[in-house]
Amino acid sequence: MFRKIFIFQRVLFISLFFIFSFQSIFANLTHIWPESGLNENVVSVHTFGSGFSGTTIVKLIRTGSSDINGININVVSGSYLTCDFNLVGSDSGLYTLIVETDTLKSCFTVNTKVDTPYIWKKLDIDSGEDYMNGVTVSDGNNDGVLEIYGANADHHIYQFKWDGSSWNKIDIGSGEDYMNGVTVGDGNNDGELEIYGANRDHHIYQFKWDGSSWNKIDIGSGDGWMYRIIIGDGDNDGVLEIYGANYDHHIYQFKWDGSSWNKIDIGSGDGWMLGIAVGDGDNDGVLKVYGANMDRHIYQFKWDGSSWNKIDIGSGDGWMLGIAVSDGDNDGVLGVYSANMDHHIYQFKWDGSSWNKTDIGSGEDYMNGVTVGDGNNDGVLEVYGANRNHHIYQFKAIYTINITHIWPESGLNENIVSVHAFGLGFSSSLIVKLIRTGSSDINGINVNVVSGNYLICDFNLLGSDSGVYSLIIGTDTLKSCFMVNTKVDTPYIWQKSDIGSGESWMNGISVGDGNNDGELEIYGANRDHHIYQFKWDGSSWQKSDIGSG
Repeated sequence: MFRKIFIFQRVLFISLFFIFSFQSIFANLTHIWPESGLNENVVSVHTFGSGFSGTTIVKLIRTGSSDINGININVVSGSYLTCDFNLVGSDSGLYTLIVETDTLKSCFTVNTKVDTPYIWKKLDIDSGEDYMNGVTVSDGNNDGVLEIYGANADHHIYQFKWDGSSWNKIDIGSGEDYMNGVTVGDGNNDGELEIYGANRDHHIYQFKWDGSSWNKIDIGSGDGWMYRIIIGDGDNDGVLEIYGANYDHHIYQFKWDGSSWNKIDIGSGDGWMLGIAVGDGDNDGVLKVYGANMDRHIYQFKWDGSSWNKIDIGSGDGWMLGIAVSDGDNDGVLGVYSANMDHHIYQFKWDGSSWNKTDIGSGEDYMNGVTVGDGNNDGVLEVYGANRNHHIYQFKAIYTINITHIWPESGLNENIVSVHAFGLGFSSSLIVKLIRTGSSDINGINVNVVSGNYLICDFNLLGSDSGVYSLIIGTDTLKSCFMVNTKVDTPYIWQKSDIGSGESWMNGISVGDGNNDGELEIYGANRDHHIYQFKWDGSSWQKSDIGSG
């Protein structure tokens, strides 16, 4: 009998061990970035959560469409992985992300590129009874279709849904005062999306669709107006939380424990907290919470496992009214973007030791809000600012091309030569060629833009005129940087010629187009303090003293 009891206890213990072990290793998704991509590109995505392992299944799914399997999956840590999705030819629409056994519903949109030229068309969708204070786009009722949600000063949140011919407006619920902000996400981690509203009555409300009606829950409050709201895994525990920016100067976290909402004060500024974002603004692989404050500053709040640490990352000349974390300049590095009452939008970027502030542009009045996205579907992210003068502005990072170096610097006119070009601002669809007055251009082939500061290509030099050429990439020119040579017949001998001299020892020598005349010269550094130029005029070497130290 005791043996049976012992065996039963052992089996029960092993069963519980496996249950808790499996629970601990199950993947739990919280966020994907970016949230969209064109169906003619391969897009690299960053996925956050917990329980990620080395044998991960990652895919995007959509009813009626083929699955899009993740490739080049790199599990960086248990809470962070990267992968690529080949979207070429995929159906456009809203997709759900699957990682192992967990699902992040309706989180990624596959877009179709808009043909150019295009124009911006303005459409009045609908209205509330008062000011429209906030807007978001998501699948708030979990039907697989995106809707628009607006927070109105008439106390209500409205859903605007397109039925193929018209916009249908639905009142999904209200608070006791102005509805200041709205967001959509799985704030209680039940696998379903909900709508959350930040209200002037100090509270945050959840509105959940049960298939027939919207159910409202009060999840918590602050000591002042609840102004802005966002959903994210700000403490990197693999579970989504709700974060509210409050007029009492504080940011609050609201976390569902399975039975109740728990409120935590994560920190404050010296004025009203007017904007909030969750993201990895300093690119260390860990999510943080960012607050835009009336005291003109942007604050970062980082969870270290036991407490929230606050850092002041920078300021503007007026109240900070909005904030976003993204790669607004398309350099592959995340930054923090803020909208300021001084009319400007600022970028704050971490360089590894300090935050660098850049003024990216301004409007005619207060800049009330900022977001980052591919608003014109050209495959490049832009920064968008909402201004008090009734306008929305787009700010696009246009990189100036600057060529600094080419290697090798010469090739025979009977070969195809592969070259490496270095510089800044390189992008796809660039014109690359070698030019020389009186000679045919040599166009680059097999151009591969490896990064913004490095590209490789081939030049077919067969039959080209010998001489010195300039390199053109896009709009920039690197003058007299490449020599096309004619092969010398063999056998040959080395012939010595005295080119010229200075007044003392010649210590250094170089060949280049120092006077930018399209011809190469020889330059010698002499112990007599002078630099001499030696130029061949067709019959003899001409010496010029170009200066001294």
